Amino acid sequence: CLAFAVEMVIAACPSRIGNDTMLPRLMEEADFVVISVPLLPATRGMINADILSHMKSSGVLVNIARGPIVDEFALYSVLKEGKIGGAVIDVWWQEMDPDAWPSRFDFSAMPNVWMTLHTSFNTLEAHEEGTRQIAANLDLFATGKPLQHIVRGPSGLSSGDSISI
Repeated sequence: CLAFAVEMVIAACPSRIGNDTMLPRLMEEADFVVISVPLLPATRGMINADILSHMKSSGVLVNIARGPIVDEFALYSVLKEGKIGGAVIDVWWQEMDPDAWPSRFDFSAMPNVWMTLHTSFNTLEAHEEGTRQIAANLDLFATGKPLQHIVRGPSGLSSGDSISI
């Protein structure tokens, strides 16, 4: 599975999807590694020093998921030492603490880091879809039918489950 126009290997096409044991190999092959998983006990620190050590020296890590999925010190270290090409950080390790800096380290001083304010979701399409889902749930609520797309319900329901009112 290749993106021929830019000659880039896409590691997340259906023929290459695997499990966690494939992560080191995928890190070695990928030009860009995009982290897009939920923050769960199993994913906290998933991208650690060992996994980062498998990245190409020109590879770029893009985190649009949650900061703690990537080991903060390990990422800072490989970037500072020039072991990977760079990072795009859209999420931070201390986002929920208004009295703390987003990171314990000064990623802003690094020329190989691009930082955003957790805005990768902010597209016209995302707003339109969110509005459509809210309107649909209001219709469901008004007619007494189960709501859709519940992220966290009162009994621990997850995304994709429905809830009756």
